[in-house]
Formats: sequence, C-alpha cells, structure tokens
Amino acid sequence: MRLHYSVLAQSSQRTLLKEVRRGDAWKFNAHAGTALVRRNISIGDARDVIRTGDFIEYNDDFGTRHILLRGESGVCVVVDLDLEEIATVYANHPDDNHQTINSSRYLGGVKHGITRGT
Repeated sequence: MRLHYSVLAQSSQRTLLKEVRRGDAWKFNAHAGTALVRRNISIGDARDVIRTGDFIEYNDDFGTRHILLRGESGVCVVVDLDLEEIATVYANHPDDNHQTINSSRYLGGVKHGITRGT
C-alpha cells in the first residue's frame, strides 16, 4: 500500500515521523551507501532530511514500512522503519511540485494543493 501525505491523517503522519526521527543514527544499507556516492549526496545532508524533512509518502509494498522524506534542498531519503535503516537517497529539484505525479500509484490518489500541517 502506497499513501501520499495528502491523503494520510495528520495524526498518522506525526506518529510515523516520531518513529522516523528516532532513526537519526540508523545505518545506510548497501544500496543507500552506493547511492550517496553515485549521486554526490553527503551523509550530513541525508541525516538532516531525517531530522527535519517533510513527510512525502508511506509505502509497505515491499513487506516493510518505508517512509519517503524530502528536505528543503531537494534531497530525498527513504527510511525502512522495520529494518531500522536508510534504504536509499536521491536528489529532486527543490522546486519540483510534482504536478505530473501519477496518482493512480497511490491508494486514495493524491490531493493537489494540500499544505503540510506537520
């Protein structure tokens, strides 16, 4: 199940973000470590996103709970809450507001124009 933040209750977002923020010291899995180097993203930038990034989506399609976070700079981090590790990192343009997002990939779709309350 993949849920965009715009359809997830703010209380659920807060609960998940509390769990994410505790993972500030989690290890990078092998894929994430390679992605840091290949995409020229610093460990510090990735950790900052975990501490302060916006909640973007929840996904449990792979058997464990993943949260996608995005920082102000556009750096995105996916954390695996169940394995307690950083699954991947990548950069997105900070001004990309995803107007072309495929909402059919999300349970409940995507509601555009929703501002974050968390």
